[in-house]
Amino acid sequence: MKAPNYYSPIVTTLLLIVLQACASSGTKDATGAKAASNLDRGRCPSSIVGDQGKDSSGRIRYQRALNSQQLSDIKAREISNCTRLVQAGNTEALATLVFYYDANNQKSNLVELLETYTDSGTDPKKLADAGTYLYRAYAGDTSGVVRDVDKAFKYLGIAVNNGNQSLELAYAESLSDRGLHNESLRYLQSIAGNSRKQQERCQATLNLGQLYFGGSPAHENWNIGYYYWQEGLLLAKKPKWGSCAEDNFTSTHYSRETGRKKFVDRRIALMSSAQRQVIDEARRDSHKGYDFIAALNFQRPSGVPVANKASRTQVKNYLPGWAA
Repeated sequence: MKAPNYYSPIVTTLLLIVLQACASSGTKDATGAKAASNLDRGRCPSSIVGDQGKDSSGRIRYQRALNSQQLSDIKAREISNCTRLVQAGNTEALATLVFYYDANNQKSNLVELLETYTDSGTDPKKLADAGTYLYRAYAGDTSGVVRDVDKAFKYLGIAVNNGNQSLELAYAESLSDRGLHNESLRYLQSIAGNSRKQQERCQATLNLGQLYFGGSPAHENWNIGYYYWQEGLLLAKKPKWGSCAEDNFTSTHYSRETGRKKFVDRRIALMSSAQRQVIDEARRDSHKGYDFIAALNFQRPSGVPVANKASRTQVKNYLPGWAA
């Protein structure tokens, strides 16, 4: 399943602006002999020299007598200097090259540069922004790179673990898809319990319901699953379909929601009405709630359908009334 596009082109541009924040910030680079000395010493300027030998301010950086080949060689040396500094985690060199590659539409070089920084950088904000950009690129965005779900997952994790809370739900779902349920559970519980957007709380809570209904065999407890499912439906825009979106047909979660609803409904049908009633009453009782429900004895009913991997593939069998 294609990863949801959580960022518009405008937001992607803003990410690049943040990564470029140190470049062309008004700092005056050296010119003439001093610029040549800095080049020899392995320094990275705040902008890469243009084909006319000018810096970002329009000044001649070295000397007017340089021919095109000499200028090309100097540009290559500046890029090389900056690249070596990025490999050491330097954020100013990162900004210089991000600005240069973005301005010249060199997407593959930009992606390679950001990958280099994520391997060596230590600035959480830069790592979060670089990880976010790379996640979008490898998840199938129009960034000039071949889609790679494993790399998308890697950089999604880097983005989230360095502070991008807006992608935590996507990360939690990706963890669950890969069978990493302990980690997924931690993120889902955090999202469901914190003051966030209702749609995110809804998705996290319903996902917890699916997880406890057997989406994670190690955590299977239908009492808890039913609790989370009913709590999630209270947050849903379309409770009938278990959908957190007002327009569930265009939601990025459409395929996931379809499989989740079918998965859970099959199991709820095997629960006794008395069991559901006990849980519903405990949910509404402030003296009982989750802790009481979690302490109830759970025995897996016979005839339980085998869990499938629908969440990892495009759903083909839709619920009645859902457009294919």
